[in-house]
Amino acid sequence: MKLSWLIMVLSATTDIITTLYNIHCYGIEIEGNPLLKYVMECTNPLAGILLLKIVGIVGITYVVSLIGEYYEICGRLVKSEWFYYFPSIVWFYGTLSHIVLIFIN
Repeated sequence: MKLSWLIMVLSATTDIITTLYNIHCYGIEIEGNPLLKYVMECTNPLAGILLLKIVGIVGITYVVSLIGEYYEICGRLVKSEWFYYFPSIVWFYGTLSHIVLIFIN
């Protein structure tokens, strides 16, 4: 198992926990992602966020497995596992914004 994949899963997990905590405290209106907000309104917050995170993780893992070990960008070879870091950055940013919201109020 690659470290980059584990970092992606851990960042998704921390984002789920902090998002659900803030939704519990402030309501579903606190969510900034319109797709996630819509899915959580149609189902419930836990099911909605788990569904979209699992689909995201499986989708990214599938795309990286299709790419192979290396991918060429602008004439340079890049290891495909670096693509796991892009969602990790986004999910860590979401986690940090939720943590700031927790400590401000």
